[in-house]
Amino acid sequence: MNRKLFYLVGGLVAILIIAGIWRQYRLATNVKIEEVDSMIKNNIPIGTSNTDVIAFLDSARIGSLRIKEFGYQEDLSFLAYESGIFDEKNDKNKGIMKGYVNARIDDSTKMPLVQCDIHLRFYFDKNGQLIDYGIRRQCDGP
Repeated sequence: MNRKLFYLVGGLVAILIIAGIWRQYRLATNVKIEEVDSMIKNNIPIGTSNTDVIAFLDSARIGSLRIKEFGYQEDLSFLAYESGIFDEKNDKNKGIMKGYVNARIDDSTKMPLVQCDIHLRFYFDKNGQLIDYGIRRQCDGP
C-alpha cells in the first residue's frame, strides 16, 4: 500500500513540475535583439527628442512583453558605477552626451530556470536629442 502511494505522489509531483516548466515556456516570447533593434530604427530615429523616446518606450510592446524605461538621467557620473554591458557606447559618446535613458525588457527568452533580460540605453546630446543607443542581452540563472 505504501509503495502505491509513493508512486502516486511521485507521479503527481512529476506532472506538476512538467506542467510548470511547460507553462513557463509557453508564456515566454523569445524576443531577439535584431527584432528590438529593427523596432527602434523604425520608430526612434537619431535626432528624436528624449520626451518622444520615453513616450515611445512607455507605449511599445513586443508580444506580451513591454519595455520598462527608468527616466531621463543627466547625472553621467552614475555610468561609471554600472555594469560594463555598455562601456564601449559610454566611451564612444563621452564628449557629446548630456543625458541618457535606461530601459529593459524583462525575461525575453524561452528558457526555464534562466532569466534573460534585454537592456537598452539611449544617449542624448545637450539639446535632448537622440545621438545613439545600445542593446544588450544579459542572462542570470543556474
